[in-house]
Amino acid sequence: MALTVKQIDAAKPKDKPFKIRDIEGLYLYVSAAGSKSWKCDCDVAGKRTTITYGKYPEVSLAYARLKNLERKKAPAEIKNKVPSFKEVARQWLDNKVPSLSNSKHQHQTITSLEQIIAKIGDLPVDKIPRTTFVQALQDFADTPESARRLAGRVTMVMDYAMDLGYLEQHSASNLTRVLPSIRARRHMACIELSEAPKLFKDIAGMEEGVSKQGLMLLAHTFVRTNELIKSTLSEFDFNNNVWIIPAERMKLRKAHVVPLTTQALKIISDLADVTGSEFLLDSPVKRGQPITDNSMLFALYRLGYRGKMTGHGFRALASTVLNQQTQFNRDWIERQLAHKESDDVRLAYNRADYYDQRVTMMKWYSDWIDTQIAAVC
Repeated sequence: MALTVKQIDAAKPKDKPFKIRDIEGLYLYVSAAGSKSWKCDCDVAGKRTTITYGKYPEVSLAYARLKNLERKKAPAEIKNKVPSFKEVARQWLDNKVPSLSNSKHQHQTITSLEQIIAKIGDLPVDKIPRTTFVQALQDFADTPESARRLAGRVTMVMDYAMDLGYLEQHSASNLTRVLPSIRARRHMACIELSEAPKLFKDIAGMEEGVSKQGLMLLAHTFVRTNELIKSTLSEFDFNNNVWIIPAERMKLRKAHVVPLTTQALKIISDLADVTGSEFLLDSPVKRGQPITDNSMLFALYRLGYRGKMTGHGFRALASTVLNQQTQFNRDWIERQLAHKESDDVRLAYNRADYYDQRVTMMKWYSDWIDTQIAAVC
């Protein structure tokens, strides 16, 4: 029986992975962690294997059916032919690129991989020795960070070829170890905990305006700067004291729920009373547009915090305080920071939103900010 988009969206994860059948052998695979992907069990090069067409919703139902139909209609000699690195890489890009966070990242992924395709693209994926991968990547050794990202993409392409059944194993794993090491990246500037009272007092003493309000809202919500800058009034539910940031503005492309404290609500209400557009942080220079990415950063500079504090630093400060000075569960803190769970097991079993607990935690933190300001009055 043919699937519908409504059925796909309604499919919820269970304790074990499961399949939902579509037509022509296509099925939706739902993992225990909740991810959904399109698959088909078939014969490739004389071996029974599972082909993956990509994850839903990045790969739509209609597109998955089209790719599955194209495969079924292909002549036997094409079905049984092991494809080249170029063919698999282009197929991987078709599936991967739509899921990337922004156009710049998409462009970088495509252009970097095309450089490897130009070097080894015509070789069948089951005939590429490790030395070939190594030689191709060492041509980019003068830009270590870019080379390491490219090595990761090459590995993902070969993993994809293995998932499609074109080879049992490959030699492109852990390619970064043949590349030059890179200097540890300096973390975004953040003040020492002992400097928090002065910082909050300095912000509170700023001339009234959108930058001051924006900085205080960053402090009380510790969202990412760009998530706040582009917020619209429609995202705030004043009846339930909650801010829902839509998935398309989140780094992980998942809607984020932010409980709003009394202090945060006061700031938002004040801004809503004066904004001249749909944006909460309406630009005083270009009405009807949000303030620029640098507006609050430059405000910190003017307060004397150049090199000492950034918008992202409010997230680091909140994490430090909540982890070191409270007994709040780490999962609650990480969920409020909208971080990706690094442990697959934790990701699979900790799907709860912890909303009620986060309401309590956020209230504690807003009250803590108030005590910092009072400490230097």
